[in-house]
Amino acid sequence: MTGPDLRDEGALQVGWAHLSAGRSADAVRVLGDESVRRPDDADVWRSLGEARDRAGDQVGAIEALQRAVLLAPRSAHARHHLGAILFTSSRSTEARVHLESAVRLWPAHPLAWGDLAGACLDTQDPAAARRAGDEAVRHNPSGGYGWYYRGLARQRLGDPAGAIADLTEAARLLPAAMDVRLALVEAIDATGRRADALAALRDLLRTAPRNRRARALLRRWVPPAP
Repeated sequence: MTGPDLRDEGALQVGWAHLSAGRSADAVRVLGDESVRRPDDADVWRSLGEARDRAGDQVGAIEALQRAVLLAPRSAHARHHLGAILFTSSRSTEARVHLESAVRLWPAHPLAWGDLAGACLDTQDPAAARRAGDEAVRHNPSGGYGWYYRGLARQRLGDPAGAIADLTEAARLLPAAMDVRLALVEAIDATGRRADALAALRDLLRTAPRNRRARALLRRWVPPAP
């Protein structure tokens, strides 16, 4: 390679070095400048999207990733990252389109199947969420959110035992994720095992004593003495 190519590669490396070191603002600055210099480079826009996301600018991240997808519609990475941010931004219908594209482009994607399962749940399609959860668990068995979303899908589909099994594994893999542990508590309770659910809830509160949802649930199940 000669000068311009080396310079192009170097700018991306500098941007990613800033990201790796946790310097999101510096990464946004470097990659933003690079997007002006190379407006037709999908890798630059995808990298800028990730930098903006880590910097807490979801709107800017979505704009950059939409540009990356426009320039490289067959980029599974860009499709997945855009879909994931749309999903966490409560834009699940849009997210699902990009996440379905991501898994078609890369059927063994380690993360996209789990995000797709969540988007399918949000769009009221638990059967599709169950199928996506199956793939998430198959391709990434150590990824807790695949188990979590599949567990929620099983619960909606009338499989309480399967839901509890999946949510138990999700809680093991994601011990700090209170939503996951609360979902397990509620799944146990839905089977009529209030004592077991209460024990799980109290165990959660020992870890997160100020969790509002857990405290409200405890007050509902165990009203304070008059």
